[in-house]
Amino acid sequence: MKINRPTLREIQEQFAESLFLGDINTNLFSTSPSLANSRFDFYRSNMHANYLASLKNAFPVIYLLVGQDFFVLFASNYVEKYPSQSGDLTVFGKLFSQYLSEEEQVLNYPYFSDVAAIEWLAHLTYYAADSATLSLSDYLQHTCDSVQQTYL
Repeated sequence: MKINRPTLREIQEQFAESLFLGDINTNLFSTSPSLANSRFDFYRSNMHANYLASLKNAFPVIYLLVGQDFFVLFASNYVEKYPSQSGDLTVFGKLFSQYLSEEEQVLNYPYFSDVAAIEWLAHLTYYAADSATLSLSDYLQHTCDSVQQTYL
């Protein structure tokens, strides 16, 4: 008799669904439902803390402008409205500026979304791959006719 078991992908999808929607599929765990729930809550709390830390890292000026309590509220709402689409948390805040431009609680502060947009560009720049550098010898080789007029 063949046992019908879920595939790894199905298990991962059920796990992610339980993580984000809060309805835990206790069939995923070999422990009691109450123990599975408490462990899953711990996992969910850690995930939420990582999202908040990621946003605080990407938007330090917004954090300073609104304060910790308000930022945590914004970040928590952002996590719900725009769940991460990547395992890379450095790209998680991509839509934070848009979120702030739509958030009713800060409509009187329209510059918040502009500040967030600038911070996002600085964040992307910081994490961007380094570009190839031009050595002095390569530079001089390409500008040998005008070395006397070169300023560094």
